[in-house]
Amino acid sequence: MTPQYAARYRALCQVLRAIITWARAHLVWIALVAGLILWGWLDVRQRGFVRPDAPDEHKTDLTVYTEAGEALLDGRPPYEVANPRGWTYLYPPLFALLLAPLAHLPPQDQVFVWYLISLGFCLGCYLETKRLLRAVIGGSTARANAPDRLALPYVDNASRKPPPASANDSAHSP
Repeated sequence: MTPQYAARYRALCQVLRAIITWARAHLVWIALVAGLILWGWLDVRQRGFVRPDAPDEHKTDLTVYTEAGEALLDGRPPYEVANPRGWTYLYPPLFALLLAPLAHLPPQDQVFVWYLISLGFCLGCYLETKRLLRAVIGGSTARANAPDRLALPYVDNASRKPPPASANDSAHSP
């Protein structure tokens, strides 16, 4: 084995060890994300399929928003278009406009992309909660790092201050 080849081999082994160490440390998160994405693909996405012979099997209202968004971009009134179930848009146009880019996808893919966006928002909420928890209990603790041990009741109790003692409290004590 040449020295150059041996050095590359050692570097590759170090990278692989680092990846394996990281994966072991984050196995719960990897499994959770993989499971949620798989569930989204196998279950949530299927609810967006449009079957012309059975429109009642279309089990999402997301297409109401995307149809209205597409209508806004086309210059049509968003309140006159309907989704495959015949539902019409009833809300202010901003949300429809935000979802308009999804209108170019098939309905089942619209649902899956929206599901992934929702998962991203859930992750953001988790990270913000973790940040706030660290601010309340101080520092980087195992309690703040473990998703199954967020201890929100602890945060609630730790953030409460005892009520101030009043003059009436001392009069009623024995």
